[in-house]
Amino acid sequence: MTKPLTLDEAKRLRVGQALYHRYNRNADGTAQKWRVNAKVRTWERDPSKVKISVKSGTYLYDTITENELNMVSLEQPQVIKGAGIKSIPNQTPVIQSAEKPKKTRVKSNVKKTVVKRQVRTRT
Repeated sequence: MTKPLTLDEAKRLRVGQALYHRYNRNADGTAQKWRVNAKVRTWERDPSKVKISVKSGTYLYDTITENELNMVSLEQPQVIKGAGIKSIPNQTPVIQSAEKPKKTRVKSNVKKTVVKRQVRTRT
């Protein structure tokens, strides 16, 4: 197991630096990789407080605070085979038929009335 990120290490992080999640894994067993997305925010009044904006993939953004520092690490953990997303056992695959469903038309009892407009002619 890799060691968790400390408060001093978190304050020294730079934009673009990689962090690895210690528990969450990708489908191939590698650790989730998070990239520092903005300057690390710190507070003068409370030196134990820190806020790190991170990004993973194309659309996933998150914020790591001092409470979640134990979930990430600077070191890349070992690959665990089969630790990613697993298929649900005893689940039959859904087979879709090649035929499109037939469209059913519901007939209405209401008669449609056609209203003719009178065309005005200039005289």
